[in-house]
Amino acid sequence: MNRPQLSKTDSERLAQILASVPAGEPGLIPALRQAQQIFGALPEPVVEAIARHQRVPISHAYGVITFYEQFHAPAGAQVSLRLCRGTACTLAGSKRLLAEAQKLLGIRDGEKTPDGRFSLEGVFCLGNCFAAPSALVDDHYQGRLTPKKLERVLKKAIAHGSRKEADQPR
Repeated sequence: MNRPQLSKTDSERLAQILASVPAGEPGLIPALRQAQQIFGALPEPVVEAIARHQRVPISHAYGVITFYEQFHAPAGAQVSLRLCRGTACTLAGSKRLLAEAQKLLGIRDGEKTPDGRFSLEGVFCLGNCFAAPSALVDDHYQGRLTPKKLERVLKKAIAHGSRKEADQPR
């Protein structure tokens, strides 16, 4: 089985993160935050190295990653769409947004498009209730979404295939 490997540059970046965070469990979340900020997601080799450094089981590190919506493993998609399904967003119409995203992208919640350009994920809460319903396009918040606004964001992303283009507010 081929295990993902880090490049020399990525290994150096990871070493800088580990050097900046005290070893032991209290540093797990800060280390994960820094790694995600640098790598854009939390690839398996990064999580494993952080878990070893923080002296926690790898399963514990993945438990933290899956519990907190701010963390995510690489979806392998060029553009990640995460729609909030928390109470405020649900009341404000996030179910319609999820249906619209599924229709536009041709995929269901938790899937990525066959070409790998988009992933779609309904998440519990993004902490952006004041702008409900909201979503994250990659790591950029989109708030007060309507099906039409979501359609514009996705069509622009589809046309350009670029994260920078997809996350520009309209």
